[in-house]
Amino acid sequence: MSEVSLGAQDPDQTLAGKLPKDPVIRRTVKLGLDLLATCAAMAAACAVLRQGVPRWPGLAWFALLAMAVNAAFRLCAQHYRAVGIKDAWSIMLGNLTVAAGVVLVCILRGTGWPGGERPAVVLGASLLLGPLWFGLRLAVRTLHRRRAARVAPGLAQRTLIVGAGRAGILLSQELRDHPGMGGRVLGFVVKTGLGGAMVAITARAVWPAARPVVAMLGF
Repeated sequence: MSEVSLGAQDPDQTLAGKLPKDPVIRRTVKLGLDLLATCAAMAAACAVLRQGVPRWPGLAWFALLAMAVNAAFRLCAQHYRAVGIKDAWSIMLGNLTVAAGVVLVCILRGTGWPGGERPAVVLGASLLLGPLWFGLRLAVRTLHRRRAARVAPGLAQRTLIVGAGRAGILLSQELRDHPGMGGRVLGFVVKTGLGGAMVAITARAVWPAARPVVAMLGF
């Protein structure tokens, strides 16, 4: 039986402190997907509000603003497979920042949005950004889980995880979603607070109750 140590001293530490950061190429792909969602938001706003296609100069300025905010809030660094409430909150703040930027630019220019696009259209597109960005992450997570479910588990090694905080739950989720990694989680080892004694709790006691609360919602 293998033992995975994850935060024996501090079980509630985040997974980001244990795993390496995303490769540059992965973040670039995520940024490209967010750019496509940005263009889709402008196209949808144009189709609904003025029954036409986006004007390229206005679309370019809008995409520049949206991607700058995206990079500032590090949205391309989010782990799509573990997206939750904290990620949704960051996306919402980024969405509101883009909308505020659109309003500020239109007020300062006095003649509307650069490129000749109507301010109402650009503002409508900015309000669609958050739902599209978050929906994209949920779609990627769903596709990944469906693909992982088709992988044969093979000979899984029985595994205990030290620490049942957010990091431990996320690691357990990764092992469940990736049968090919060869780890079958039996449970978690946690401190009782009584003289530092350690006790083991089964994965059945944690799943499914803790999974939607900790892993999916990101608490």
